[in-house]
Amino acid sequence: MTHEEFKSKLQSLNLNLLQFSELINTPYSTTAKWGKSNPVPPWVEPFLSIYEQNLMMENIKKEIKTLAEKL
Repeated sequence: MTHEEFKSKLQSLNLNLLQFSELINTPYSTTAKWGKSNPVPPWVEPFLSIYEQNLMMENIKKEIKTLAEKL
């Protein structure tokens, strides 16, 4: 994953680099270097994919709960 792909994926997930750093419990200064002076770690892409799937599932759960409350 390139730095540009990383930034783009974070943006599509409505995360900034500071939020991502807090999410993974890693210093901001470390994640800020990814793709610049250090490569983006290989685990980041699958992690973000799972994070995205989790967001989708949470939205589905909320919709189901809302529909169930209307019945």
